[in-house]
This record gives sequence, structure tokens and C-alpha cells, in this order.
Amino acid sequence: MAKSTSSRNRSLPKGLLAGLLGGIAGAAVILVAEEIFPPHSESRPALIPAMADAQPAPPTPIEPARQKSMQYKALHWAFATAAGGVYGMAAEMEPSLAAWRGAAFGIALNRLTHESLLPRMGITPSKEEQSTQARVSHWISHAAYGVATDSIRRLVRHLL
Repeated sequence: MAKSTSSRNRSLPKGLLAGLLGGIAGAAVILVAEEIFPPHSESRPALIPAMADAQPAPPTPIEPARQKSMQYKALHWAFATAAGGVYGMAAEMEPSLAAWRGAAFGIALNRLTHESLLPRMGITPSKEEQSTQARVSHWISHAAYGVATDSIRRLVRHLL
């Protein structure tokens, strides 16, 4: 049986560090989960220009679609890491927040981001406009994120 963190050895800095490292691992797990359970079908429109165009556009330093993808990935890694840090501190102070070995955290984060904040910011479609495939993919990948984040957090926190 795992021993819980007693009030004597609770430490926000250690919880933050453990959570940040867990968040990095969780960010990688989301990317892998979305490869296994993609949020969009393969029949979506390609980002490659049509072959019928006789005159291709002059090359740009970074194509807009690629630049947007790079920005999304940077935001993904930063947010997932920061969320892991906050989770690490919260779980340090209230261990019951680590319910379901972190899956509850991941699902709550999905509801906060993909079903609330991101649609309000116009970054993603609203929950009602998202396909069932996209919603299921986000639920699965974020539950996996939570479990990975919590697993690494627990391991690191045990070592500290």
C-alpha cells in the first residue's frame, strides 16, 4: 500500500517540480495517444496545394500551416507542463485530487480546455460542433495524459 504524504513532509516546491516533470511526460503521451486515436478522420482536406495549379506560389520561409502547427505544439508542451506543475502542487496539498491515478485530472483538464476555453477563444470548434471522433480522442488522450502525469509525479516525488 502506498504511503500518503503526511502534513510533515508536504512541500509545494517538490510537488511543483514533480508535477512539471510529470506534465512533460504527459504532453508526450497526448501526442502518442492522438496518433493511435486521431481527433480527425483521414478524409479531412489536405494542407498540400492542389496538383492542378500550374504556377506554384513562391516559397515562403515557413509555410503558414507549418508555422501554425509549430505554434500549436509549443503551446501544447508549455501548457501541459504548466498544468502538470499546478497539479503536482495541488496533489501535494490534497492527495485526494490524484483520483483515479490522475485520470480524473486529465478528464477535468479536457473539459476546461477543449470543451470550454479553446472554443471560447475561437481556437477550436465548440463542443457541439466537434465530431464524436474528436471528442472521444480528446477524452482518451487527456485521460492518458493525467495517468502519465500522475505516474511520473508520484515517482519523482517519492525520489525527492
